[in-house]
Amino acid sequence: MNKQIQLKRGKEKFLASRHPWIFSGALYNPSKSLKDGDIVTLISPTDESVICTGYYNHGSIAVRILEWSDVSIDVPYWQVKCQHAYNLKQSLLQLDEGVTNAYRLISGEGDGIPGLIIDVYNTHIVIQGHNPGIIIHLPNIKEALNQVTGLENHTISISNKGADKPKEDKLIEILENDLSLLCNVTDGQKTGFFLDQKDNRQLLKKLSKGRSVANLFSYTGGFTVSALAGGATKVISVDISQPAIDLCNQNVALNKQTADNHEGICADVMEWLKDCPSDAYDIMIVDPPAFAKSLKKKHNAVQAYKRLNAQAISAVKSGGFILTFSCSQVVDRELFIHTIRSAAMLSHRKVRVLKYLCQSADHTIDLYHREGQYLKGLLLSVD
Repeated sequence: MNKQIQLKRGKEKFLASRHPWIFSGALYNPSKSLKDGDIVTLISPTDESVICTGYYNHGSIAVRILEWSDVSIDVPYWQVKCQHAYNLKQSLLQLDEGVTNAYRLISGEGDGIPGLIIDVYNTHIVIQGHNPGIIIHLPNIKEALNQVTGLENHTISISNKGADKPKEDKLIEILENDLSLLCNVTDGQKTGFFLDQKDNRQLLKKLSKGRSVANLFSYTGGFTVSALAGGATKVISVDISQPAIDLCNQNVALNKQTADNHEGICADVMEWLKDCPSDAYDIMIVDPPAFAKSLKKKHNAVQAYKRLNAQAISAVKSGGFILTFSCSQVVDRELFIHTIRSAAMLSHRKVRVLKYLCQSADHTIDLYHREGQYLKGLLLSVD
């Protein structure tokens, strides 16, 4: 039976927003015996009716909501959740067509399981629990996953502290839009690859024919391979990590794309841009890591985005394109657009927005959870 906790009087109005988090200040005298991961039922202070069911966590976010009703959270429950997400992603990505086999199966709040990320890489599943509360439930979630996907022999679990992370690097070959890519699922960024950019890589592929491309913060070359597949005449991949550049080169070779059309450069992007001649590239990809992971670093992040994009806008050829992104949650879409506008003003060039970009559809977003829309991007035309 679920443990019960009570909402404070006067806090009911905040629940109308349907946000999936309940903060500790909204709870009335929660029991000190509650442990991280305990399943709790939230009770109304007026009539003791059930508001929702979720799991408890010590900290400012005290309850992460799983259902807006009273339910039992067991293996059959997780199986239903995983099956629903699996069916949705199969439909979205048309996975049965065999052109893509890497995708996000569970996207936290977007798929109704706050704190849980599950990515599928071909026949391999990577699980991340982003807080102690959800980690407690991973054994049951993994059992449910096995029943839904049949990938029980290819699962690793990565906790928020890396407690279950294997020591050996593991490279998995995946397909994305008919392109082959090697992903390091034990020691790579995110869960091994930036699966959230798959739609934007496909957009780049369509733009690249007969054009030169600079892929900045290239990581292991997802955008690079897409540009070459689209017919780019030359692609430069720039990243500060030599292992990332090495794997980028491997991915180019894996797709039988000639090295004559590609150069991987290990360098600080900001320093590389200082020496980049103007009008050198038709397209620039500006996809930096999160410059800010907390509100305290928000101002510095905005200034960094501004400097970076001002340099890129100044360097791209007249009539060229820039795909620029921010994955910092604390920098919302409006602030990001304002920052790019400020960067464009510094360049004194005519810049137009052709398309607003975001994360791929398998990285689902709960309409009531604005924080889930973390990836923001613009396709710009520069004259």
